[in-house]
Amino acid sequence: MRIPSLLAVAAACAVFCAAGQPAPVTGLTAFSQKNYPLAAQIFKQAASAANPTAELMLGYLYENGQGVAKDQTQASQWYALALTKADDIARDAPSAKDETFLRGVMLKAKDFVLAHRANEQASVSSIYTGGQYRDPFSPLGASAEPSKKFTRADFNIHHLALRGIMDDGHSGYALFTDPGYGVSFVLKRGRLYDERGHEMPGVWGTINIRAKTAELATSDEDVQPFRLGSQ
Repeated sequence: MRIPSLLAVAAACAVFCAAGQPAPVTGLTAFSQKNYPLAAQIFKQAASAANPTAELMLGYLYENGQGVAKDQTQASQWYALALTKADDIARDAPSAKDETFLRGVMLKAKDFVLAHRANEQASVSSIYTGGQYRDPFSPLGASAEPSKKFTRADFNIHHLALRGIMDDGHSGYALFTDPGYGVSFVLKRGRLYDERGHEMPGVWGTINIRAKTAELATSDEDVQPFRLGSQ
């Protein structure tokens, strides 16, 4: 696979973005023209801002080795991250054809995450049911439904489990779940966000990708360290 120089990518991106279109739209345009390296660059940039369409398409590119090195683990992680905001996927689609394509990828993504985690001796009882994301790393036999409805008042950093750490070359991401409620959170750029992409007030954190660790802290000086695989 021939990778263009950074200068060439920047010049091409300037052409695609000149009209002021949202990044996912320009990424889809590059993808439709089979300019996969450029599409990957655009989607990575948009994914760093937590755009669900870009996250979904990054999963697709990693799954198929288009514009990036083929990586099934990265594909599964990006797909899982996108599915936490499934209702927002395809809203950036520039045409009905693109919307249909994105919805097809989303359906395929659910099966892909299931199969990938099953191969790692994990299973999912439900990834996406009734509009709510489920923990794709839940142990075999875990309940498909949360025991009770989650509210902000129920949030506690000590109830969370670290389920994944990702590095897209721009910034680190950490995926957390609260097993008791079946809800998930994403830590990026020092801030924690819920499934809808809303920032959790008074919570911040750090990620050490090399050590596979993360730490969350609250405004009342409560601190909780995490290590991937220790929960």
